Amino acid sequence: PIPTMPNSSSWHLANKYYWNKLIPSLLKKLKKGDVVFIMNAIGDENLNNDIYLNLLDEGLKEFSKTLSERSIKLLFLNAIPFDFKDKNNNSCSVVNASIHWFNTSNRCIPVYQTKNIFLKEREKLTNVLKDLEQKKLLTSVDLIDIFCPSELCTFWDKNGIPLYRDRFHPSVFGARESSALIKKGLDKMNEKN
Repeated sequence: PIPTMPNSSSWHLANKYYWNKLIPSLLKKLKKGDVVFIMNAIGDENLNNDIYLNLLDEGLKEFSKTLSERSIKLLFLNAIPFDFKDKNNNSCSVVNASIHWFNTSNRCIPVYQTKNIFLKEREKLTNVLKDLEQKKLLTSVDLIDIFCPSELCTFWDKNGIPLYRDRFHPSVFGARESSALIKKGLDKMNEKN
């Protein structure tokens, strides 16, 4: 999510290119009043990881200050549930969790989590974002009520429409449902200034 965050994944070279080449060239094109919106999949293993959260906090402070020197605002998306697993800790996607003619016997059955448990698990992250927001370094957007519209966080909304297109990414429907809250975050940001 930020340039100072260590990346040891198989995407580390792409991440390095992204932050060292692509982002600086894109930032040069931004003007006063523009907004950088950071969307990132913060995995369950990092939601309560103090080292990760401290690095994120410091990195967002630094990035926000760099942007604010040019009167550019920062919007950050809080974590949503993703990468659902089955009882054997295998990742499930919305496709292999759904009943289809091609996977009636080989279906992945996710172990879903309650909204309250997820909110408790990401409480430290939410507190970091609230603190940064109070310091006027960013505005955070929380889509939990979109991607977990009931007491149980699943792949689907309350009418059975998929909110995800795979293990991580919102479906077109999920993205459309999110637009009003993202706009509200942008409006809130503009009210502050």
